[in-house]
Formats: sequence, structure tokens, C-alpha cells
Amino acid sequence: MRTDLSDDDRASYSQSVFTDFLSSDSVSDAVSAARELVIPGFGPVLVEIGINRAYDTPQAAEQAKICGLIVELVANKVVTVDDVLSTTETQAKSLDDTMLDVPAAPKILGYIIGGALAKGLLQAAVLGALASPDAIEGAEARRGLLAAALNQVKAAHGEQAMVEAVAGLDIAALMAKDEEFEGHLESTEDFLSSSGLAALIL
Repeated sequence: MRTDLSDDDRASYSQSVFTDFLSSDSVSDAVSAARELVIPGFGPVLVEIGINRAYDTPQAAEQAKICGLIVELVANKVVTVDDVLSTTETQAKSLDDTMLDVPAAPKILGYIIGGALAKGLLQAAVLGALASPDAIEGAEARRGLLAAALNQVKAAHGEQAMVEAVAGLDIAALMAKDEEFEGHLESTEDFLSSSGLAALIL
């Protein structure tokens, strides 16, 4: 842990953690570099820097890699699950607006939460709270986050395990649209089918 850095330097070096990782693909090097930078209270900042770095790249593959690294930082105890949740919850509150400039924003947050779910670092109830209509007003943003997260679990453990993992969630309610203002969106059933999540249709 480096204690000789100014706040600006620590943030700048944190940017480099993610940029260098995209070039090297070395999780161990990125984890080691991040561990040097994290001091008490800095975990959420590091996560936010990573999310913003993912927002800044238009490449889906790079977005997924950065999100994967954030999950690895939790798995390696560089940052905590609470660091990730506090940051993603803050980001989720403005997700309807953010996705106007960054259409992939819901998917990016979903990659992180889904990756943590797949590794057993958090429970599905957290996903339900994060993507509830009370937390995210727009159905398009909610659906994008949920689909990305659920497909992470499906990719890691298979379809049946994904279905079992979210058995306690009301998927229909989480993905429900406002017919008056969002009538242009496809039905929940059609969305689930087109997103590879047909197994969740009741």
C-alpha cells in the first residue's frame, strides 16, 4: 500500500491499472497494482474509475474485460463487495440518463453484478434490489442490467443454475414496462426470448 501519493496521483495511477490491463490481459499484474493503490476509503473510488473507464470505451469486449477485472478485485480482496455495491447503486440511480450518452451502461453494470453473482460473491436478492422499479425507473435500463447479469450466471454455470439462482426474484415485475410511456418496448416475454433467457418465462 502506497501512502506517499496525492489524491490526484492515486486516481491517475488507478486509471492506468485498467488501461494497462486492457493491453496486457494480466489479472495478477492488475490486482497487484491496484492493491498498492487502495487505502482505507479508496475502494469505491477505484470501482468508480473502472466503471467510468468501461463507459468510455465503445468496444464491448473491452467493457466486459474491465468489468471482469472489477469482479477479480473483489475476489482477491483488493476491494470489498460493499465498495462495488455502493458504487453501482449510485450509478444505477442515474442509469436512465447515463444510457442516453452510453447505451451500454446498463449492460456494464450488469456484467459486474452478474460476475459477482457467478462467483458467489453476492446473492441474487441484491440484483433484485438494484434493478427494481424503485431504483431504476426505466424498463429499458432495468432490462439491460438484468439481462447482462443473468447471462453472466448462465455462461458460468449453465441455464438451470441461473434459473435456480434467481428463483426468489419476480422477474416479470423487475422487467415490467409502463404501458403508457414505454409501449414501444417489446413484451417481457419477447425480451427474455431475444436475450437468451427464455427459461425464465413463466
